[in-house]
Amino acid sequence: MVDEKWVSQLVEKMMFPLLEPMAEKVGVKLPRDPNGDLFTIPLSSLPSESPPESEPQLCRSCAGMNMEALTSRTGYEHSEDIRTFLQSVRTCPLCDMIQRQMLWAIRFHAKEEHDDDPMKALGIFSVFMAKDDLFLHYPIPLVLKIDKGWHGKGMNRFIVAGTIVFSAKEGADAWAWYWGRNLLHDNDETSVQPVRPRGTEQEVLGRLSIWLKERIKEIPDWSDAGSEKPLPTRVIDLGEGPWDTENRASMESDVRLIETTGQDGYYVALSYCCGGAVRFRTLRSNYRDRLQNIRFKDLPKAYADAIKVTRGLGIRYLWIDALCIIQEDTEDFLREGARIIAVNDNKSPEAGFFPPKQAPVSVRLANLDSDEDGLKMYLTNMRSYAIEVDRGHLNTRGWVLQERLLAPRTIHFTGDYMYCEDQDDLCGEDWIRRYSTWLSSVHKTSDLTQIDIFSERNFSSSNNAVKNMKEQNVWWQRSVGYRRSESQIVLDPWLRVGEIFSRCQLTFDTDRLIAIAGLVKKKQELGQASDTDTEDEEPLPNRNFLGLWQNTLHIELCWVGTGDSKLQFLDALNLPSWAWIAHKGRIVFTRDRRVSRDPGPVRSPPSCEFELISSDVPDIVSALPLKEPASLKIRARLRKIPSISQTVTTYCTQEQTREGLAESSPFFFAEETGTIPIAIATLSECQEIFDDEDRLIGFVSFDGHTVFEEDLFCAHISTLNEDSGTPILAYALILTRLKNDDTAFRRVGLAELNHEWTTGGEDITMSLM
Repeated sequence: MVDEKWVSQLVEKMMFPLLEPMAEKVGVKLPRDPNGDLFTIPLSSLPSESPPESEPQLCRSCAGMNMEALTSRTGYEHSEDIRTFLQSVRTCPLCDMIQRQMLWAIRFHAKEEHDDDPMKALGIFSVFMAKDDLFLHYPIPLVLKIDKGWHGKGMNRFIVAGTIVFSAKEGADAWAWYWGRNLLHDNDETSVQPVRPRGTEQEVLGRLSIWLKERIKEIPDWSDAGSEKPLPTRVIDLGEGPWDTENRASMESDVRLIETTGQDGYYVALSYCCGGAVRFRTLRSNYRDRLQNIRFKDLPKAYADAIKVTRGLGIRYLWIDALCIIQEDTEDFLREGARIIAVNDNKSPEAGFFPPKQAPVSVRLANLDSDEDGLKMYLTNMRSYAIEVDRGHLNTRGWVLQERLLAPRTIHFTGDYMYCEDQDDLCGEDWIRRYSTWLSSVHKTSDLTQIDIFSERNFSSSNNAVKNMKEQNVWWQRSVGYRRSESQIVLDPWLRVGEIFSRCQLTFDTDRLIAIAGLVKKKQELGQASDTDTEDEEPLPNRNFLGLWQNTLHIELCWVGTGDSKLQFLDALNLPSWAWIAHKGRIVFTRDRRVSRDPGPVRSPPSCEFELISSDVPDIVSALPLKEPASLKIRARLRKIPSISQTVTTYCTQEQTREGLAESSPFFFAEETGTIPIAIATLSECQEIFDDEDRLIGFVSFDGHTVFEEDLFCAHISTLNEDSGTPILAYALILTRLKNDDTAFRRVGLAELNHEWTTGGEDITMSLM
């Protein structure tokens, strides 16, 4: 088992100095449970380490590794040819571990599926490299080398695996190209922990059940996240229980569909890819039979696994869309959150997911042990939430984003690993909390988790700090600032929601509103979207206009298509041109994104430059296509655009010196701070805009490939200002006038413009259609 003494010492050293001063100020005695604070579940529930006699036998090449060769300039040649290495994968756990990282790396860089076939992956890698005139050396050797890099909060050592590539260019040398890395660490008290074996199916279910109970137990009194919620219209009733996880008959007994009639309760929802499967759906023809009985042995494998996991968690009700919705009856669509079982890799319900395939755990490298310090050396196959979950096949689907962010708790199943996530924490199978990742081999940094992207659901967010204090839940304050250092800070979570949703695919375009409606409704329900944070003030109304919030409309209107891709306007849906959800394709918002490159970045958001007079926009749950056009009536400064270049601009802020930028930029340059905005051309394919004297005044990104014969206008929407208040540049919608109405306009693009030039426009009242 883990040495509790060093755990206590480490947490005492790292955690309590952050908390004790705050506890003293409010007169609260700080609970001292460092072991419980480090792990998501009690130490006694963790699996044991492998006993020494069960240490795996390594192949001759892996056993022959030594520090001298690994740290040499050329590295350690593990295998002369990749085929020899792949044969060893069958029996050597370390070779298997190296292969898994190789497959991950190729998928990450090439961004293409390869079904974990190593030779197919190499083919994809070869094509990917050929784009840069680089080619594999044949036979393909496998080379290992020691490298250093950041993991968690410190610099760590890795063993990277790669091969030899060469360039077709004359005179070019061959060099090693590394495609995957494994964490090399020891068993020192401040080092990453070796990953323990998973154990039996029953043990895994037991730990998942303990995790759920522990997380519910830690919910603050002011939150309703632990209370029962209205059940969906229909759920699968798994029986009264309790279920014996070691009794197959108990875990695989028959179930039935029930109508809940407004009943409250706890339930689990299965989030998965249907893969076009039509077998075993609930139809009107079999609906009555399903209310009587559903035979377990007839179920697709994914559904059967979901029942076993749900029973293992001790929960009676399960929701699966194909079983609980009478197909083609849209009124039954689930619009509320649930505990989610998310199956990230399977592409069909016919494939199971539990338990995940047993992947190699940490492997001890006895030949690299330190005799001087008595430390044991381990090589650990690092996991990555961002790759396995964020980039998993499931999360390419539009409906899944809403399910993922609304669920109070989610268990993510990947091909060979599990992640447990709730509003306030994220752990892998090592069960170390998200904010203790300096001891974990699981890379938990992601800006797609509830913790970062849907702050209304987080217990320890800054918005809930006062509530925690009043309830004397000081223990929850441990991670308000501390955890944030472990993740990418998302300044505008809702903008991130829009960007992520635009990447996802929907089988039916008519689902575009309903697939995000739950998130909109939940934000409105929680009342966190208002401009006030005090209880004494009346919250300001914050209406939602088809995915854009009224209080930040001047920011959320400023979106463009990413890169050189153009957006497809879904005209058949009758949505307005200004709503990003009306366009198919990846979008990005232009809110100032500068980081360390600029010594004086703008920290305040753009200021609003228009007045919203009225709106004629239907509710987010409206059916598509809309029956009537949606519009916004605004008063804004409008100016006709003199001329636009016919070619794409090559202007790029990243490739110019600061002096060159100051001279060539059409925007304001502050000498005292050196602040220079990143041009919209960096985010999207743009054309240049010129004034009447042929001077560059800005850039425009058109939404589509349309060639315009009519006049184009710009409507000043917002201004990016220096922190001192000096205008830097103006954001403007690029509009065309509707032929039958001089005051009605349609969006065709977005521009960054010289602020002074935009002031020469005329203030008019207009309708945006």
